[in-house]
Amino acid sequence: VGNAAIRAGNLRAAYDVIVFPDQQPAAILNGYRQGAMPEEFTGGVERSGVEALREFAEAGGKLVFLNDSTGFAVEHLGVKARNTLRGVSNRDFYCPGSLLNVKLEAGHPLGYGLPVEFTIWHESSPAFELDDASARAVLRYSAAPVLASGWLLGERYLFNRAAVVE
Repeated sequence: VGNAAIRAGNLRAAYDVIVFPDQQPAAILNGYRQGAMPEEFTGGVERSGVEALREFAEAGGKLVFLNDSTGFAVEHLGVKARNTLRGVSNRDFYCPGSLLNVKLEAGHPLGYGLPVEFTIWHESSPAFELDDASARAVLRYSAAPVLASGWLLGERYLFNRAAVVE
């Protein structure tokens, strides 16, 4: 779905789920400037799009945010979670692309058919601390060891943090 369709609203009539790729929150909100891209790819969802997305979710639509785009959900849609890796120096935490151990919240429907413990790909991904009971961890990084394969500096920044939040 494009920015213009999001800004137009009434999203629930056409969509059940909208997925946002790994993109900076400011780029989702404001988009690319005129002339930087073909016209259909300039601009962002803007304030009207934020309200349309909120209405979509309140009407039962599902929004999925991946990696950096999760910041948009926190900053603009009121998701009660904080990325604990935001602002942490690369000298303290660095995970350029590795397999990390996680544990699934027992009985959560998003994990249907998955084992309780498994590995996920982490590439400069967030780790969340939940600020409210309305946010629920679906997957948490293991207490230790977090690293299954690859390179990870600052493992302690991930201990028991949420990797996926509902």
